[in-house]
Amino acid sequence: MHLRQAGRREPRLPLGPKLRGHAQVLCSKDQWQLRDPPNFHAHTFGEHEGYGVVEVIQNLVLDFEDAGAAGNWREQYAICEAIAFFMMTELSYPATAAIDDPVLASRTHALVGRMFLSMLAQLDSNGLLTSTSSILNLGLIMAFYIVAAGFRRASFKILKGSNTEPLRDATDDNRKWCPDRFDDHSFAYAKKRGIKLARIGYVGIVLSSFDMKPLAVVSNPPTTAGSTDPFGFAKELESYKKRYAGLGAKLVKRHHRPAGTWVGIGGDHFDFTTWTSDERKKASYMGRDPMGQRGMDAIAEGKIFRRR
Repeated sequence: MHLRQAGRREPRLPLGPKLRGHAQVLCSKDQWQLRDPPNFHAHTFGEHEGYGVVEVIQNLVLDFEDAGAAGNWREQYAICEAIAFFMMTELSYPATAAIDDPVLASRTHALVGRMFLSMLAQLDSNGLLTSTSSILNLGLIMAFYIVAAGFRRASFKILKGSNTEPLRDATDDNRKWCPDRFDDHSFAYAKKRGIKLARIGYVGIVLSSFDMKPLAVVSNPPTTAGSTDPFGFAKELESYKKRYAGLGAKLVKRHHRPAGTWVGIGGDHFDFTTWTSDERKKASYMGRDPMGQRGMDAIAEGKIFRRR
C-alpha cells in the first residue's frame, strides 16, 4: 500500500494477475479494519471509517500509477482486480454512505472507473482484450465494474453527472465520453471484443438491463498500438490530487491528533495503528491505549492487525 512512513509499503508479490489481485483484496480488507475505530473500542468522529475507506482506495490508485510508471501492466491489472472485488463488498460502502462529501465520493469512484478504462485501453492496444485472452477473469472483473457503478448510481446517488470529454486517441475529434458512465464504456468494450461477461446472481440481473441499451452512442477509442491514456486518467489524477491533497491531514487534525507531514492524497492518516499511544488513549472508550504494550510490540515487529 502507499503509506507515509518508510518501510510500510507492502512487498510486491511474484504472483500471476489473479493471485496478485487476491492478495491485494486481502490487504485492502486489513487496511480498512485499521481505519475503523470501533475495532479498537474507540471513537473519533462519525465519518472516520468512511474517509478511511476513501484513503484505502486512493492508496490503490497511487499504486496503479506507480506500476504504470514502472511499465508493469500485470501489477496494474491486479490493482484493478482488487478494487473490483472491494467495490462488490460491503467493505467499500462507507466511502459513499459514511462521508459528508458526495462530490468526493462521486469523483473518487469516477476516477477509479477512468483508471479501469485506461487499463482496458492498454490491454486492447496490446492485443489482450479478446475473447481468447490469457487473462482468464476479464469477463468477471469487467462485470464487477459495470455492476458496482450501476449500484452506486441507484443506491447512493453518485456517478450521475452528464459532462463529457473528448476521447484523446480518437481519430474523430467529435467523439466524446462521459466519465460518470464508465460502465457503459466497459460494456461496449466487452461487446466489441466478444468478451463474455460473468452473469452470476445479482450481477446477471444488472447486466441484463445493459443488453437492452442502445450502445451506438457509446464511443470507445480505436485500437492503436501503443495507445496512451485515451480516457485521460493521468490528467484527471493530477487534478484530483490538487483538489484533495491534504484532506486526510486536515480531518484528523480536528480529532485527537496532529496533521502530520504527508499532504498528498492517500497515506495512513486514518490508520489507528499509526496514531501515538496518547492519541489512541484520548479516543478510547476504555480510557487507555486499546492496543496495549503487546499491540505496540507487534507493530514494532512489522506485524499487521487483523480482525478475526
